Amino acid sequence: MKVTKNLLEYRFNQYNRLYFDSRLYYCKMQVIHSTNTVGWYVSEGKKKDGLLCGTIYIARNVDWTEELLKEIIIHEMIHHYVAQIDGHPHCDGFSWYGLFGHGTHYRAQVKRLKREFGLNIRIHGGPFYLQGYQPPTTLWGKLMEYISCRLT
Repeated sequence: MKVTKNLLEYRFNQYNRLYFDSRLYYCKMQVIHSTNTVGWYVSEGKKKDGLLCGTIYIARNVDWTEELLKEIIIHEMIHHYVAQIDGHPHCDGFSWYGLFGHGTHYRAQVKRLKREFGLNIRIHGGPFYLQGYQPPTTLWGKLMEYISCRLT
């Protein structure tokens, strides 16, 4: 499946209605070439109306399935929820709180989506889906991949 900005915006709006009661403020969508992750979220600060804006980046160099794309978009939307609704753009976003941004607020949303909708959103999926992915060869690289993809 080819991922486009229009497709991501459509899915964001669809999932916002279905899983977040349309509470999430607009989030920019970008399709990029990635060498280390399939998606990520960046909080960008408050707009003039006081609502937080952010950007979700999705890798184009992935053999996307419907299920995988849905999981990754919702995964990144949870980061947006934590930043915008819970008010934790940095302490539960990208920091050591919760190891790489998946702290208690993030995990609460994962549990809610599982309980209410039966969705299984993984905390870390790793770079394994990237086309041309090469596993790390150094001990340090293997350790970092293990920590970021297996322990949380």
